Amino acid sequence: MFQEDFLRLLQMAEQLDDAWGAANPLFYRNKEIFDKYARLFTQKYRHIMSMPVYDIQERFFRIFFPGHSLKDVISSVVSRMDGLLAVGLSPFTWVHVQDRQFAATVEKMSSRGYCFFSNETIILEWSDKARATELIYSRDSILRTTSHEFHLCTYYGMHDGFDQSINLKDTAQGFEWFATGTGRGTMGPLK
Repeated sequence: MFQEDFLRLLQMAEQLDDAWGAANPLFYRNKEIFDKYARLFTQKYRHIMSMPVYDIQERFFRIFFPGHSLKDVISSVVSRMDGLLAVGLSPFTWVHVQDRQFAATVEKMSSRGYCFFSNETIILEWSDKARATELIYSRDSILRTTSHEFHLCTYYGMHDGFDQSINLKDTAQGFEWFATGTGRGTMGPLK
């Protein structure tokens, strides 16, 4: 259930981003549906917060893990993921997971942390404003259900259960999907 709801959220965000860039009038109609979907998503899965951002300088969609410090996310979840090679305070200074300084490096992380895997890097950042750890995700990586970013989101989405009474599929029904260059059409949500 989480994977379906989360993928739909990511795909809706990507469509909004494309509509904004193409000055497509569907942006304004879909924005209302997306805002409602994102709000209900955060209510349904209380350990992962989706936040739409409508600013040219920002991404359209931000992902937070509320109530979880940067150190907690890295030490209790990311450090247990298969394939973690190293962590660092910057992309240039890192410590291998088997190094004696690994735990000390994680302990020093208060504002930003880099988690290096063989084929991807997870970047996490503490947000004082949101009082949560933010996942600075890669658009290509987050859409792959096999990526570490997606697995991290799945962990927090399913952590301590979720509100089964919220039906996100019905909320997404009115979202209009379009394909660049082929006109527009209305498609149902993911199955």
